Amino acid sequence: MHIQNHFIAKAASVALIFFVAGQSNAATYKAQSSSLAGPIPYSERDEITWVDSSSPFAITTSSASALSRGASTADIGQGILRLGSATSGFSNEGLTWAIHATSSADGYFGDNFILTAPTGAGGLYDNVTLTLTAKIWVWGDQSTFGSIDKRAPADGYSATSEFYSHGQLAGPQGSQTYTVANIKYVSESSSSNSGQGVLGWQLLTIPVSFGESVAVNLTGHTSVFGGSAGYGSFSASSDFSHTMGWGGIESLTDQDGNAITGFSAMSVDGSFNYVNSALAVPEPGLMLMFATGLLTIGVVGRRRKS
Repeated sequence: MHIQNHFIAKAASVALIFFVAGQSNAATYKAQSSSLAGPIPYSERDEITWVDSSSPFAITTSSASALSRGASTADIGQGILRLGSATSGFSNEGLTWAIHATSSADGYFGDNFILTAPTGAGGLYDNVTLTLTAKIWVWGDQSTFGSIDKRAPADGYSATSEFYSHGQLAGPQGSQTYTVANIKYVSESSSSNSGQGVLGWQLLTIPVSFGESVAVNLTGHTSVFGGSAGYGSFSASSDFSHTMGWGGIESLTDQDGNAITGFSAMSVDGSFNYVNSALAVPEPGLMLMFATGLLTIGVVGRRRKS
């Protein structure tokens, strides 16, 4: 049905953010968010194009038509991305068109730190290549749901949840990137769940020397799409309210594998020591709770129309 074909075209056109490590004097925070609802072309729109800032910020968009709605949020902090998208909708008797809703959020954080030798080290580590291992945290939830009453041949639904994230640690001597991506899809006739990478703690390891500048780059994307026709309903969420975050430096060792302690990894502007984690105690996913509310609204509304 055309609902599924629309998703296939949409998934193929998703634009990911690609970053380039480099030297900068301050952290960079970027985000965009959009929410669209109604029959295609969408009658309700709330879109915020790329916002570029030198300090943390958050943006939220939401849109709602009579029978569908969507919302997204992007919260970019020091060493952490929080992204989420949710959507839901339902069709009922008398409609001659399909109901759709889609929302998405993108975020980027980039910063540099200078690796400084422990006090009293003297020239012990001059021109010595060391091994730096840092932790990146990637976590979130995805859901897709749909239902039909099969009162008519045209009844149908589809729901899709997408998530992509990239974490990069880069220095003059080398870099490493970790990617997590997943697409979850469901319709009245099929379902799928595919991706790469795993959620949880990930380690990035690069060669470094004291005095060098090391770049930290975090990129994330969430999006959802849903559609229904006839007596169909749908909901989808991509809740990565703790999408990706800097977990601190796990270890720094010399060429013989001996641990080095007492060093610092201060950001170029001196505001944060990357030896430490930027992650706070996890809180309930706001987008997940919102998605549950959307689903409830969709189900209740559909029952009233049935």
